Amino acid sequence: MQEQNEEKLQERRKRLTVAFVAAGTMLLFVLVIFLCIQFAMMGIGNATKKRLDKEIEDYNEIIAEGKNDLDYYSSEMGKYHLAIEQGWKPKQK
Repeated sequence: MQEQNEEKLQERRKRLTVAFVAAGTMLLFVLVIFLCIQFAMMGIGNATKKRLDKEIEDYNEIIAEGKNDLDYYSSEMGKYHLAIEQGWKPKQK
């Protein structure tokens, strides 16, 4: 009788051990998948950040060039050249 109880107890321990190992393996598998997804998201985020930084740099250059153009065409010489381009004739002295 006591031997049967010991056998049942050992069998329960084996099943419990197998269940814990299976649960631990599944948990580890889920955590590895989660980690891979996080690394992929970080890579995508870094690529997006680099692309946006490049776009900001490009737009800042365009703004700087446009400001120079605005300063030029607001000046007397710029207005003179615009008038010539539009077909105005310079005054004869």
